[in-house]
Amino acid sequence: SFREYAERWFGCSGRATEERVRVAMRLDELPNLSAAFAAGDLVYSAVRELTRVADAETEAEWLEVAEGKTASQIERMTSGKKPGDRPSDPTRPELERKRVTLNLSPSAYALLRQARDVLRKESGGTHLDDDAFIELLASSALSGGGGAEETRSRHQIALTVCECCKAATQDASGEQVPVGPEVVEMAECDAQVIGRVDISAGYERASQVIPPAVRRAVVRRHGGVCAVP
Repeated sequence: SFREYAERWFGCSGRATEERVRVAMRLDELPNLSAAFAAGDLVYSAVRELTRVADAETEAEWLEVAEGKTASQIERMTSGKKPGDRPSDPTRPELERKRVTLNLSPSAYALLRQARDVLRKESGGTHLDDDAFIELLASSALSGGGGAEETRSRHQIALTVCECCKAATQDASGEQVPVGPEVVEMAECDAQVIGRVDISAGYERASQVIPPAVRRAVVRRHGGVCAVP
């Protein structure tokens, strides 16, 4: 594969290769940023971050604010922004990136690489970014893996949504991580709703968006595989 070729001949890891391909594809759509990179006005690490947010309409603005900035400063400027946002747009906490560093044994590292390759092939694409990889990996671990309790997950992902502003956070082993409305919308498609958690308001009986009986019937009807409703 191309990833193996890049690793064998240029020493690039699979992750680094995928990121360079992503940057190259984005530069095809951003001629001014591409020209600045070719002229040596911006280093690769700065260009990498700018390609995450700049588009044809905002490219010039991002180049202007990036002038004279270090790669670290540019990374902080783009954090919390989505593609198409302008430098002046407010930062959204749910979009801020979280850096994770792992120190693995050779065997664990091999397993991680193998898992990523398997999930990449199963997803039907040639590129699997970090978010997609971790989401697929975590979903597999949290889903339960079938068996007698196939209608119930072994673990739960807890979201707390403000009744007033609809801002949401996800429980992460003691840390409340802000998430976007699309995460809440996806969760509400198939969730257990426990209502308010304010003791003074009393407790409500938890309800399931998709009742277990309905889930079992649908799973059996389609033989345990995905199907269009």
